[in-house]
Amino acid sequence: MGRRSGVKAGPPTEDPRDESERGVYFDIGHGAGNFSFDTAEQAIDQGVLPDVISSDIHQRNAAGPVFGLPTTLSKFLLLGLGIEQVIERGAATPARMFGLADRLGTLKEGADADVALFTMVEGRFKYFDSGGNSRVGGLKLQPLVTIKGGKTYGSINV
Repeated sequence: MGRRSGVKAGPPTEDPRDESERGVYFDIGHGAGNFSFDTAEQAIDQGVLPDVISSDIHQRNAAGPVFGLPTTLSKFLLLGLGIEQVIERGAATPARMFGLADRLGTLKEGADADVALFTMVEGRFKYFDSGGNSRVGGLKLQPLVTIKGGKTYGSINV
């Protein structure tokens, strides 16, 4: 998926899949009121996947329903996206959107050494959408350690 050059003028189309061809990115932007399991399931069933998975975390949703980007990414594992799709939409695509793909969202040589390491935990995890609706998933991305600008946050004790 290459960087889109910009949105072409015009009203929204009837089929959201057509918007992608116009350069529109779909970002779930979870937040306190912007994410519904029912809507996400309907969109995915129709082949409309988000381009970006972001948490839109702030003080009113950090204690729930968002909790953070790992939880938001885990919700999309529950909805049937694969780990590669989830990481792409949480890191690489946003970097490309902002013209930073050579520095961020990649592990290639010469890129910024900002890395987040996760483990995939199996179990029964209850996730909530912005309306208070819940789903139980079997996988959870759990952060282990983050390296940003040469400084380490957290520790790897697996």
